[in-house]
Amino acid sequence: MSLLAADTRSLRLLATNGQINWTVHATQRLFERGIKKEDVVHILSSSKNELLETQPPKREWESERYAVYSLDHPGIIVIVVVEFVPTPSLLALTAEFPDDKKWIENKNPPPTLVRIR
Repeated sequence: MSLLAADTRSLRLLATNGQINWTVHATQRLFERGIKKEDVVHILSSSKNELLETQPPKREWESERYAVYSLDHPGIIVIVVVEFVPTPSLLALTAEFPDDKKWIENKNPPPTLVRIR
């Protein structure tokens, strides 16, 4: 099931309600990168967040992955999967700093990140 930009409200609601599960990989990467889980929750629940891209299923994830970025917490991209079974929730896969070889900042309104490769 593909998530549309209009569905960010649902993503925000899941995050606001604490419906976030964390993979071991995500927890390890957050620690390595000095990113707090609270920062990830803030990004996912922010009214200023946006979907940067939808990524195809990879490895063990049968669902599409979503890259989420928030204008009020710039500098971190969160990758999540939306799970529907047994109940709707987000599965945090990782959080990373934008790589300037992959992303550029678009300063035009609305400001965002744009993938360049």
